[in-house]
Amino acid sequence: MKKITLRQHLLNRFRSNWKKGNHSFVNSQIIQDVMHPITGKKHETIGRELRLLAEEGLLQKEVMKQKGSKVASVYYKYIPTEHEQVSMFMGGK
Repeated sequence: MKKITLRQHLLNRFRSNWKKGNHSFVNSQIIQDVMHPITGKKHETIGRELRLLAEEGLLQKEVMKQKGSKVASVYYKYIPTEHEQVSMFMGGK
């Protein structure tokens, strides 16, 4: 049985949520909090992998401030492949 990597966990989660219609940005801290118990990886390791995925163009990264907040946070959003977009448009899953 092949062990699933952190990268695969993250992309699978983003892809799954995207297919369910969740096309919004997600706070990096929330992603780390959710993925830590699933993968057993440290928050810093998950954050590093998110940054790498963004650098590779698989995720979109934005630094945003929430209303009333004085501190900006990093948010990530899945960038579907052209094939995934066509498949979703044509009604595929």
